[in-house]
Amino acid sequence: MRIAIGTVAIGLAVDGLASITGERGVGTAPAVLLGMGFAADYLAHASSGHKVTFSDNFARWGAALTSVSVFLMLSFADFPPAKQTGVLLSISIILSVILATSLTLVPSEMAKHDSEE
Repeated sequence: MRIAIGTVAIGLAVDGLASITGERGVGTAPAVLLGMGFAADYLAHASSGHKVTFSDNFARWGAALTSVSVFLMLSFADFPPAKQTGVLLSISIILSVILATSLTLVPSEMAKHDSEE
């Protein structure tokens, strides 16, 4: 449930940001969907129910920064749809990793159930 809600929230946020920047159109749909995919991946790992370590957060942020650096380079393209996709995906990855890191601070029902046994 946490993954689904977080993924939809990221999709809505990125679509809303595209509307605010004035570049919402046909090209934003793939960026929103890819951003939701990144969110689902980060949230799935963050809500797995195991005890979170420094290595988990380090790996999550390292992967996010690597992906963001690639999409930031794409945002410097002259082709407007590529530029827009790069910006929106960079934003969605940053929002996803912040949400996933925040999610690790809140214990899940699965972790509560495992600790009771």
